[in-house]
Amino acid sequence: PRYKKPVGIYWLQSAALKLTGADPQTDIWAYRLISVLGATISVLVIAWLAAFMFGGKAALIAGLFAASMFTLCFEARIAKTDATLLTCCVIAQAALARAYVAHASDKLRFDWLAFWGALGIGILIKGPVAPLLAALTTAALFAFDRNIAWFKRLRPLPGIALLALVAAPWLIAITMKSGGA
Repeated sequence: PRYKKPVGIYWLQSAALKLTGADPQTDIWAYRLISVLGATISVLVIAWLAAFMFGGKAALIAGLFAASMFTLCFEARIAKTDATLLTCCVIAQAALARAYVAHASDKLRFDWLAFWGALGIGILIKGPVAPLLAALTTAALFAFDRNIAWFKRLRPLPGIALLALVAAPWLIAITMKSGGA
């Protein structure tokens, strides 16, 4: 049993197999689709955030740089968690950045869902990595600014409930199945 590994990547890869009709014994490409999709979404979100913060030219440069990173190109071609985890982290960081720089919270209607949902899925993909990154970023911004009021735009109470709704069922099930191991 692999009780120490979160289940999210296995669920996504199983869904890819079902959707493509691939043979789970011989068609490794179907497992890799999730990594390709994760890397692609990551690049698009990086470009989108750059456009939001700095304009179209910056978006193009950021997207091209992200798409050409050796590590991302490598991770996109193998059936592992890293490209998918990057997607969760980039979406959460983008929502965090938007909350920090936005002046009017009405522009952030759904950012809190993206932030907390990405963190919850990130837990299912690789455990505490995505929430830890978000917590460290938030702490650094607070240390720099001495103001945490912007974080309210991410609706922490309903957000934590969403994160728990996404991640807790698996955490409870694996704890019961493994006897706490």
